[in-house]
Amino acid sequence: MGLGTGDADGDAGAHTRRVLVVDDEPMVATAVAEYLDAVGDALDVVHTTAPTAALERLDGSFDWVVTDYEMPRLDGLALIERAETDAEFVVFSGVDDDAVVRQARERGATFVSKGVGTGPYDELATLVAGQER
Repeated sequence: MGLGTGDADGDAGAHTRRVLVVDDEPMVATAVAEYLDAVGDALDVVHTTAPTAALERLDGSFDWVVTDYEMPRLDGLALIERAETDAEFVVFSGVDDDAVVRQARERGATFVSKGVGTGPYDELATLVAGQER
């Protein structure tokens, strides 16, 4: 995963966005983080499979938190509610439930459906990087 922070390509106007990916499925957490990390120098991506650990890591240095919805002990919506950060949140989930989408939006988060193929990953990358892939 990208470990760099600071300005991308040495451009004083550019900002590397720090992203924390939270998904209880290790393969999914890794895949999402690697996909976002492939965006390039624009993102510094780390991941965790434990939502409670994510709460401990949210120290104000992250710009975005990408979280699954269905996780043990602490679901994505509860993570958003308990987080003490100014980071933007994205609920990236395969759950197809209008109530969950509405609740995510009520908490100020964006909802992106995992779906099939690379389309959802592209949508997520565009959102957090602020650019087209």
